[in-house]
Amino acid sequence: MSSPNLVSSPNLVSSPNLVSSSNPGDALHGIRPVSPAEVDFYTQNGWAKLDNIISPVLTAQLLDIAQRKMGKDADRSGLASRGARYVAWVNGSEEDDWLRSLSQSRELGSIASALAGGRQLRWYTDIFMAKKSAENGGARTPWHQDYPHQAFDRRGAIAIWIPLVDCPPNKGSMRFLSGSHRAGPLGRYATRTDDVDVVSDYPHLLEEYEISPPLYLKVGDATVHDYFTIHSAPDNLTNSTRWVYGVSWFPAETLYNGSFSLHTKGLELDKPFPDARFPIVSE
Repeated sequence: MSSPNLVSSPNLVSSPNLVSSSNPGDALHGIRPVSPAEVDFYTQNGWAKLDNIISPVLTAQLLDIAQRKMGKDADRSGLASRGARYVAWVNGSEEDDWLRSLSQSRELGSIASALAGGRQLRWYTDIFMAKKSAENGGARTPWHQDYPHQAFDRRGAIAIWIPLVDCPPNKGSMRFLSGSHRAGPLGRYATRTDDVDVVSDYPHLLEEYEISPPLYLKVGDATVHDYFTIHSAPDNLTNSTRWVYGVSWFPAETLYNGSFSLHTKGLELDKPFPDARFPIVSE
């Protein structure tokens, strides 16, 4: 899950008080911890499917917030976009206290920390992504890595991808090259506007790493992946929009490497990411 160079408009309509409470409260207890088996699978493959990881109550609230902000079919003007692949609301947690309490919660952060072997992690960003059906202009997301588009001086960043509607394979659930988190950085492909992706430039990757099976994600499920893991999302072949909420974290000791990012304005080269903007959210 990456959001590099998303084009946004300052005229995007603000939606204050999207929810009645500024804190998810007891609903956070619906986020379960990951199991040792899930940690082992993630360590081996660089991704994992987490069944029933988050309460459907939370996902319903997230979908409601997204659609109030972005429109019922993500058709409100001024939305950020990644070409035709999806439209997005980036860093909604900066505008909504409830989103901030959820995305920066220790309950979510502990999932990522457990997958990282107990490493302390900072919250990085959150994003709503709405992929329209192919017949309505949606498009596949090419094979890419998230890491080359970021401003981190080391590896270890993790993203969680939470579908807000049931997401069978034909709706565009993600696919991964299992084990490809060991491949190292292979270049910037998420922002390409041509048909070139990391697999077309490095065809041997399909011989070295197996493509994950088609995933059927129900509301309450999620996937997680390392920022080095090569992943893609096929076309949404259904007749309705695919809604997803994503949150990312990175190692607490990471230094800013100087690269431009939507999230790193004002940071100082070779210095840690400041706590105020990037709080440590893991135990």
